[in-house]
Amino acid sequence: MKNIVELSDEALMQIVLNGLEAFIVRHDHVKRSGIEMHGHLLGHYTQMTRKRKIQVTHFSCDTSATMMPAYVSWKNESDLLKRSLVDGFGLCYLGQIHSHPYLNSDWTTVADARRIGAEFSDVDIETGQATLQECHARYGDEWHLEMVATFYHTKNAIFVKQYDELKPEFSIGNVRCFLRADVYEVMDDGDIKRDYAIIRSPFLENGREKQIDIGRVGLKPGRKYTLHRLHNGEAI
Repeated sequence: MKNIVELSDEALMQIVLNGLEAFIVRHDHVKRSGIEMHGHLLGHYTQMTRKRKIQVTHFSCDTSATMMPAYVSWKNESDLLKRSLVDGFGLCYLGQIHSHPYLNSDWTTVADARRIGAEFSDVDIETGQATLQECHARYGDEWHLEMVATFYHTKNAIFVKQYDELKPEFSIGNVRCFLRADVYEVMDDGDIKRDYAIIRSPFLENGREKQIDIGRVGLKPGRKYTLHRLHNGEAI
């Protein structure tokens, strides 16, 4: 089954807004910048014999999640509530997304961040499988979309010239961003198959992220793990 994720401008904006807020703004319950964000993906889908088109039109941040620098956990009540609500708005619950926040010191190069950091971890994959197993038993779901958005603080802003459907990559200021998507599916024998999905985003394909200006993101003086925004060298 070929899986195609079509990411609307609105959904991408919501993911970026919430992901960067979790990444840059220090939250009171942690001592450093960069916590993982979690939320739900909503929209529509069309399934054909050999192709599944998943249209992500909205993203809903999970405000009940426990968001930490190295992990995020969530409550089933949030999942159940949003499933009930979105149906009344004519939308489908498609899956979920979380973020991987990395400071510049976490990876030696952007290539390492792209190759390793922007991929699903072993724990992410186990969680994706377990989530579909539970959703299949509880709701009858036959498949489930998982996405990860990676935010990596780099020293310089370098814009990406070519769009990669398997792992779209873009820069907002000097924060390098990556997207990945997998679809988990229950097979006829009950086993769960994990397969990649290509991601299409008109906003990114047209290079419109270059219009976004948040200044530079840097470490606060005397701090190794706390970020702040800079404009013309001055803290904002």
